[in-house]
Amino acid sequence: MAISQYDWYASFLVPSLEAKVEELKDTANNDGTRSDFNKLNFHLNYLSSFSHIKPGNWINSLNSKAFNANVASEARAFLDSLKISFRMKSRLINYQRDSLGKQIETRLGADQFLNMKARYYNENLANIVLNNLSTNKIYEAKDKFIQKADPIFMGPGSKWGRAHFFAPYKQIGNLKIKTLIFNTLQVWFMIIIMFVTLYFNVLKRFIILLESLKLPILRKFGRELLQV
Repeated sequence: MAISQYDWYASFLVPSLEAKVEELKDTANNDGTRSDFNKLNFHLNYLSSFSHIKPGNWINSLNSKAFNANVASEARAFLDSLKISFRMKSRLINYQRDSLGKQIETRLGADQFLNMKARYYNENLANIVLNNLSTNKIYEAKDKFIQKADPIFMGPGSKWGRAHFFAPYKQIGNLKIKTLIFNTLQVWFMIIIMFVTLYFNVLKRFIILLESLKLPILRKFGRELLQV
């Protein structure tokens, strides 16, 4: 997950932000660029927090009134430093992963290691969950850029259980739950709710409540439900 995230930041997000800075140099006085400044502020603040590389005071000038060529130059230099940092971290983790792979290969033997990989790695499945067959790795939405690469290695963007397709886990607050366990619990929760609804005849009680309110629209709604 770490390698995938660093590579996407360095290869797709940062270059997209750099291109956006260049576009704004000629259109900074255009009202239509407000959303572009919002994207830059959103991602630069997040990447700064993520990488622990603090930008200068120029970041306060990322708006249509204060933006100029000097601010653009500062922004590009900051983005270049982020790209270098992400590349270095990705190489470091790659080295750690390769070292671990060599340790496993040494312990099992080359033939056993290759057999294990052939037995447990499915290339067709990898193409699906990594979105390898799509050339679109980044999508520009109205307010931010959205990652389309390696969905199986992406954390969810919500802390209320919502997540993209193939998310490795889902999150409730600070609690991370594996997707399979979360979805299974959710199905059982829905089954229990439906059982309680049918066992105690909640629908009929609700219709009777509508009738008791004696409001024409609600009473008509209740009768239609009874006919169904």
